[in-house]
Amino acid sequence: MNFSSRTTSLDVQRNLEANMEKRTKDTYGPPSNKRLIIFIDELNMPQVG
Repeated sequence: MNFSSRTTSLDVQRNLEANMEKRTKDTYGPPSNKRLIIFIDELNMPQVG
């Protein structure tokens, strides 16, 4: 996922949740028989002013 000045935290959340399935009300995980690895390197987002 590429970030820009227009990327919001909701964009990031939706992108991550798109690759997961909802298990319970607040629990998400990878589809059955799959693994999910998320690697985030140097995440900096501008402060909303």
